[in-house]
Amino acid sequence: MILDIHTKIITGRSEKEAVLSNLAKKHKRILVVCDPSVDQAKIDAVLNDFKDKGSDCVLFNDIPAKPTSKVVEKLADIIIKGYIDALLAVGGIKTLNLAKAAVAVKNGFPVDDMLDNESIPSLDNNMDYVEIPSSMRNHLMFTPFAAVVDSRNRSLKYIDTGIIPSTVISDPDFCDSLSSKMFDSIVFELVLSSLEGLASLKKCYLSDSLYKSALSRILNNEEGFKLDSVSEIAVSISLAQSVTGPGAGFFLSCFLNSRSSVSKSVLSVILLPWLLEWYFTRYPALVETVNEIMKTEEAMDTEDIIQYLRKKITMKGLPLRLSEAGVNKNIYPYVLSSLDQLNKFSSLPAKFSGDEISEILKKAY
Repeated sequence: MILDIHTKIITGRSEKEAVLSNLAKKHKRILVVCDPSVDQAKIDAVLNDFKDKGSDCVLFNDIPAKPTSKVVEKLADIIIKGYIDALLAVGGIKTLNLAKAAVAVKNGFPVDDMLDNESIPSLDNNMDYVEIPSSMRNHLMFTPFAAVVDSRNRSLKYIDTGIIPSTVISDPDFCDSLSSKMFDSIVFELVLSSLEGLASLKKCYLSDSLYKSALSRILNNEEGFKLDSVSEIAVSISLAQSVTGPGAGFFLSCFLNSRSSVSKSVLSVILLPWLLEWYFTRYPALVETVNEIMKTEEAMDTEDIIQYLRKKITMKGLPLRLSEAGVNKNIYPYVLSSLDQLNKFSSLPAKFSGDEISEILKKAY
């Protein structure tokens, strides 16, 4: 196996300033794409620094709560007509995916064709593309893939854009607008991502080490989580996912989120116990791994582990049911119709059947 990571990973605040300063020195036209929820004062500071160093900046934060490929078209138009030669994306998973897709279509490749083909022709990328995840993680951060909702039918498309960020900056300062509910749900989402990664057919020693270290830091934590430490864990898991790819939890939560108002991380928390039931049955070694990581006095079986996690979720005041979160059953047919994508792109120990997904959704409701 060959792991070829071309992305610089920046974690220190002083290193972040150096990277952004260098970006401004190298490029004359920079597009800054950010979530409306990101602290405007922090964005203004970046824009002012860029301008002080002689760069012209364009800010785009017109991103709706339910963005579609229409946003990709807008961004690509700005890049082309504005002669943009660098893009800084600051935001959650959706914003980062939209920005990456826009970089891929900047040469005029039609967005609809990209969505229909789930990839674009190989093109030379002469644009510096930098990401700052304001929700700490991005499952597709170190991969060329992006998840975009097709504006024509509101279906989620998983696309090979051919674009990987030149730099990823993990900066807790840009994550301090996260609500406590969102923060806690992301921590549990990281647990699901790690366990799914350990079950992946693409896993290797590096990904296993990163996932196990992340799980140990989360499951054995008794003092509460700090933003800095969770940001570090999130980046390490995103790096591991460049090897294994995202699991079923990523796709199911994305499918549900594309048709509901419930956040992806909260949906992952609700699905966590039911998906683990499926994984533990088909991949019993995961149960042994969890016991090794937690070092409990007595070994826990599948039900013990799931109940332990349910208790932790309840203590944080997070929902355990889709109905409790406000998800409507009428979106289930769409989720089931997207099963081929889930099985195609998830390197699972076994494929999900329609009946199995229906049963998981029924139990989770």
